[in-house]
Amino acid sequence: MIRNFIFYSFQIVKVFQQSNGHYVCIGSIQEGGDVVYSSVLILVLTQNGDQIQKIRFDDLKVKNVLQTSDDGYILFGSSMIKLNKDFNIQWTKEIIDGKYWSIQITPTSNNGFALTGTYEQNQIFLKTFESNGNEESNKIYKNRDYQFQEYGFDLKQLNDGGFLIVGRSSITVFPNNLQCQILRTNINYDTIWTKKVNYSTNSVLNRIIYSESNEFIIGGEIVSPNENRQSFLIKTNDNGQVLDSLIIDNQNCPFNNY
Repeated sequence: MIRNFIFYSFQIVKVFQQSNGHYVCIGSIQEGGDVVYSSVLILVLTQNGDQIQKIRFDDLKVKNVLQTSDDGYILFGSSMIKLNKDFNIQWTKEIIDGKYWSIQITPTSNNGFALTGTYEQNQIFLKTFESNGNEESNKIYKNRDYQFQEYGFDLKQLNDGGFLIVGRSSITVFPNNLQCQILRTNINYDTIWTKKVNYSTNSVLNRIIYSESNEFIIGGEIVSPNENRQSFLIKTNDNGQVLDSLIIDNQNCPFNNY
């Protein structure tokens, strides 16, 4: 197949250091013109930055990468691809089926992993998987009779085995603003509590930055139409109560990446 490329871009997604000191850089390529093609590029570098290995997977898109307990990797995008330590594909799992849109992946305590995102663009979901990519559990969270545009943008398994999921919800009365949402589950993935964090305009939570000592620091954005985006941080306790907050007038804050 002949492809005519008008532009080319490359973005590093994750960097890992191996036990021998070498660096594994995994990134996403976007290239094309009227049609945009996505590829995954893996570079292995020495400690001095010299390239010693280069692997490319065409027609794949990667948003995040997990390193597994066997020194392999899970590439996460429109599908999940498990690579062994030599970067050979072990298995591939499709994760987009028209109803579930997966946004974020995180490791779990049993050497598996979990996904969150949106179900039919109206409800947050949580799926857990075994280390071989087989689905273990699936929960869809219903917080009220009417739900609209609820998304989970980040998640983390906590010390008690439950999950913290952050994202957004929609106010059902006029004006229909988006608001921050935090969801806490128990070890069975049932809801313990759901909290909304209100700003005067559209806002979302998109990154769990810190989760220790029963306190969480979460990053987000205020995304008012026709205005510059503002980043913010909030600190909550284990009950979802906001203890402190900070607004940062910088739309390029590094924790905003969804």
